[in-house]
Amino acid sequence: MVSQTEFDRVASEILRDVNAMMTKMQTYKKHLQYEVLKYATTEELVDVKYCKYNDNLVKKLIALAGEEYSDDCGGLKSLYSASMAVATIIKEYGWGTRFLTPDGLYEMANLISNSLLRHSDVLNDGNLKMKNPAYEIELYTHFLARTEDEIKTVGFMGIPIRSLRKISYPHNMVGISIIITQTQKFLLFIDNDYGRLVVTQRTYWGKDVNTAYELFAQDKALIIEGKPKYFDTDGYMIKSSKFNRVLVERGIDDNELYIATSINV
Repeated sequence: MVSQTEFDRVASEILRDVNAMMTKMQTYKKHLQYEVLKYATTEELVDVKYCKYNDNLVKKLIALAGEEYSDDCGGLKSLYSASMAVATIIKEYGWGTRFLTPDGLYEMANLISNSLLRHSDVLNDGNLKMKNPAYEIELYTHFLARTEDEIKTVGFMGIPIRSLRKISYPHNMVGISIIITQTQKFLLFIDNDYGRLVVTQRTYWGKDVNTAYELFAQDKALIIEGKPKYFDTDGYMIKSSKFNRVLVERGIDDNELYIATSINV
């Protein structure tokens, strides 16, 4: 257990010249923000979207911070930086500022330094859970009916989107490519003739793509019988409280599976 006297002493040293440690804190925070997405369940991501506290996701952040801190070998200053990074992410998720207080940072430091949580028991817990169609739909339709400005403002599950790669397509369409991690990406299609809104969202989400596609297809409460009138597709239609109905298709692009969801069909 970290001594509070020692932790407070290091905290005082850092706060006297916070700029000296700012780069390390920002590096920790950025790494954890993206790394946790590899292990977060869709339910946890949706809780971030709606600012609903999720203890499992906090535990994953702590586990990852513990690994980062132990690899760094930077002593108490590195532990303080890791604690500040996790506390700031929790605040940005809309889950409160308790861990940003002196007592909260000390509590977080002990959680990180004492953490024996590792990939096998915390980070991969999502593999053991049944997926909930309602949460999966939130992921695979997150950007639908948004403008380009709204995409930048809303971001993705607590992570701001700072750079977009735009691609021109025929029929007055614009594509927007967003890379979250190496295996988690989006390709959005904006229809300039449909209010400049996203009408199709392709979601590249690794092996989860097939699971989600089959999950929707097997949910009789979701499925709408029949095919879209003007589309030749092997996909299916599902009900949506937000969009009335959504076309769901599965495809492959450069050997990467994706689910495409479309409105206005």
